[in-house]
Amino acid sequence: MKTLALLLVVALATAVTLAYDSHESHESYERYEFAPRGPWERQRETCEEYNPCERYAMRHGWGAAYKRYFGQRAGGRY
Repeated sequence: MKTLALLLVVALATAVTLAYDSHESHESYERYEFAPRGPWERQRETCEEYNPCERYAMRHGWGAAYKRYFGQRAGGRY
Protein backbone atom coordinates (compact mmCIF):
# COMPACT_ATOMS: atom_id res chain seq x y z
CA MET A 1 0.00 0.00 0.00
CA LYS A 2 2.85 2.37 0.80
CA THR A 3 4.44 1.56 -2.54
CA LEU A 4 1.23 2.44 -4.36
CA ALA A 5 0.95 5.76 -2.50
CA LEU A 6 4.58 6.59 -3.27
CA LEU A 7 4.07 5.70 -6.91
CA LEU A 8 1.00 7.97 -7.09
CA VAL A 9 2.93 10.87 -5.52
CA VAL A 10 5.79 10.44 -7.99
CA ALA A 11 3.35 10.21 -10.92
CA LEU A 12 1.54 13.35 -9.75
CA ALA A 13 4.80 15.26 -9.33
CA THR A 14 5.91 14.20 -12.81
CA ALA A 15 2.61 15.26 -14.35
CA VAL A 16 2.73 18.66 -12.65
CA THR A 17 6.34 19.20 -13.73
CA LEU A 18 5.65 18.30 -17.35
CA ALA A 19 2.43 20.32 -17.48
CA TYR A 20 4.01 23.50 -16.04
CA ASP A 21 3.82 26.27 -18.63
CA SER A 22 6.18 29.15 -17.92
CA HIS A 23 6.06 32.55 -19.57
CA GLU A 24 9.45 31.86 -21.19
CA SER A 25 7.89 29.16 -23.34
CA HIS A 26 5.70 31.78 -25.05
CA GLU A 27 8.28 34.53 -25.54
CA SER A 28 8.89 33.69 -29.17
CA TYR A 29 5.15 33.86 -29.88
CA GLU A 30 4.51 37.19 -28.17
CA ARG A 31 5.22 39.21 -31.26
CA TYR A 32 4.83 38.19 -34.85
CA GLU A 33 7.53 39.83 -36.89
CA PHE A 34 5.85 41.57 -39.82
CA ALA A 35 8.54 44.22 -40.04
CA PRO A 36 12.23 44.09 -39.18
CA ARG A 37 13.11 45.23 -35.71
CA GLY A 38 15.22 48.30 -35.27
CA PRO A 39 18.73 48.05 -33.85
CA TRP A 40 17.65 49.69 -30.60
CA GLU A 41 15.20 46.86 -29.95
CA ARG A 42 17.83 44.17 -30.55
CA GLN A 43 20.23 46.05 -28.31
CA ARG A 44 17.67 46.27 -25.53
CA GLU A 45 16.90 42.54 -25.74
CA THR A 46 20.61 41.73 -25.64
CA CYS A 47 21.03 43.93 -22.60
CA GLU A 48 17.97 42.42 -20.85
CA GLU A 49 19.52 38.95 -21.10
CA TYR A 50 22.65 40.05 -19.18
CA ASN A 51 21.86 40.96 -15.57
CA PRO A 52 24.61 43.55 -14.98
CA CYS A 53 23.58 45.37 -18.17
CA GLU A 54 19.91 45.29 -17.20
CA ARG A 55 20.65 46.69 -13.73
CA TYR A 56 22.82 49.44 -15.20
CA ALA A 57 20.03 50.26 -17.67
CA MET A 58 17.52 50.77 -14.87
CA ARG A 59 19.69 53.57 -13.59
CA HIS A 60 21.30 55.05 -16.70
CA GLY A 61 19.10 54.02 -19.64
CA TRP A 62 19.22 51.22 -22.20
CA GLY A 63 21.47 53.02 -24.67
CA ALA A 64 24.12 53.81 -22.07
CA ALA A 65 23.99 50.29 -20.65
CA TYR A 66 24.34 48.63 -24.05
CA LYS A 67 27.21 50.92 -24.95
CA ARG A 68 28.97 50.15 -21.67
CA TYR A 69 28.66 46.36 -21.84
CA PHE A 70 28.52 45.61 -25.57
CA GLY A 71 29.63 48.78 -27.38
CA GLN A 72 33.34 47.91 -27.51
CA ARG A 73 32.91 44.79 -29.65
CA ALA A 74 35.08 44.78 -32.75
CA GLY A 75 33.27 45.46 -35.99
CA GLY A 76 29.95 46.19 -34.32
CA ARG A 77 28.00 49.40 -34.50
CA TYR A 78 25.86 50.61 -31.67
